[in-house]
Amino acid sequence: MSASHIVSLSGGIASAVAADRVIGRYGDDVELWFADTSWEDDDLYRFLDDLEARWDREITRHKDGRTPPEVFEEEGIIGSNRFLSCTRKLKIQPFVKHIKDRLPCVVYLGLDWTESHRLDGPRQRYIKMGAEVDFPLLWEPRLMKRDYMKLVDGWGIEIPLMYRRGFSHNNCGGSCFRQGAYAWRKLQQTDPDRFQWMVEWEEGMQKVVGNHTILNRGRSLRSLEGDGQQLVFDGIDDEGCFCSW
Repeated sequence: MSASHIVSLSGGIASAVAADRVIGRYGDDVELWFADTSWEDDDLYRFLDDLEARWDREITRHKDGRTPPEVFEEEGIIGSNRFLSCTRKLKIQPFVKHIKDRLPCVVYLGLDWTESHRLDGPRQRYIKMGAEVDFPLLWEPRLMKRDYMKLVDGWGIEIPLMYRRGFSHNNCGGSCFRQGAYAWRKLQQTDPDRFQWMVEWEEGMQKVVGNHTILNRGRSLRSLEGDGQQLVFDGIDDEGCFCSW
């Protein structure tokens, strides 16, 4: 019996291109899986709908029901790139359970050659479970990140709003707990109401758990409200998050 092929979709363009490659190679024996954090930009769902129309197949959409802030409230911590409860509980754990129910299978993740430091973790995780792992963006021809935009545009599908606003990712409506200062500044500029909600959430949590912060080096989101041009340089390595493993 041939193995199933399961693609983890993040809602971003890289994983969409990866899925397109897998479908092109394996056709009907491909499942597409997306974990909804209930914290996404509305346009991400439009993008998924457009992908379903392109591929003429339904995307499996898992939804825990909790948002990342609610997960951290339950745990009594302030989320950051040091505390990954949102990733673990809303994405990794349900995907792992899904995979275990479908062994043997091949898991496909949308990582490319620029993210070689991230390959070994998911590879080892799924091999131990009895699944194979593959990275379609490493198939030839290898692409640059700018090529993903061109491909998606060539499909006749509009690029997700988060990218059009200047974000490097399409995670959690621009309020990913793992992102850096540059992306938070971008959120302040493009969606000030959502940014203000996060400022007040962080300050409310600090009254409960102490003076911890989402950003590194003890900087609060409130501190980004000034001019802060230097923060552009803090965001050079601002990758958002990779949560689907």
